[in-house]
Amino acid sequence: MHYLKPAEHQACFVRDELCRDLLHVPVFVISTHYSKSIKLPVYRFRMQNGIIVTMRENFYGWVVSLKCPWEINLPEDIVHGDAGGDGDVTNCEGFSDDWVYPYSAKKVRLTTFRVDDDYRLFALFRELDNKYKVLTPDRGLNEDLTATIIRQQMEVVSDVDVNEVFSYVWYNFAYNYDWCKENNLDTFFHADKDLTDEEKKEAEIKDFAHRICMDQEAANAFHTTMECLWIGRIEEKEL
Repeated sequence: MHYLKPAEHQACFVRDELCRDLLHVPVFVISTHYSKSIKLPVYRFRMQNGIIVTMRENFYGWVVSLKCPWEINLPEDIVHGDAGGDGDVTNCEGFSDDWVYPYSAKKVRLTTFRVDDDYRLFALFRELDNKYKVLTPDRGLNEDLTATIIRQQMEVVSDVDVNEVFSYVWYNFAYNYDWCKENNLDTFFHADKDLTDEEKKEAEIKDFAHRICMDQEAANAFHTTMECLWIGRIEEKEL
């Protein structure tokens, strides 16, 4: 198990530095593979610009597949195919056949390539995130739709409160002290004691949805995040 620590580092790098801090999207494990006797993840996430990423690392470098909504150009000082032949990447352990595409770096929508290390991978996604940004439209989202999405997300795990599901970003936003003070809101949710447990949960969902929808930019970002979560869940069900 000499490579256990590098495996843990890899998972934390993808989850925290890449997806959480840089791209602000959730990441899913959709398959696994083995290298150095260690079981490793195959990751999938959708960037906020719509690019769907499938990737894995085997202690020798990354294999990455991109599925893009439009043609993009990749930096050839970061990505490369296999040497010899047409450059198409082979030995994509953990990938299904339909996750592997012909290699190209110019004007591509589907491509599979190699990246040699974490630094280059981070640089690649920073460039893709900055170069291919999309403006989030004002979707005209209302509180009822937002509450429905929150309710659906909470159904994934039973017997949890809203703050347990959305605590990292959105619950902290909705009940942030300074924001609540500015908008004359309580910094916590307080339900009527005469309500049943189910009614209390429903009231909390509605209060949370109301706070999210008070800020249009936050509402758009919230719904983009929820789309990323549903993309991951849908892709996972297809396995």
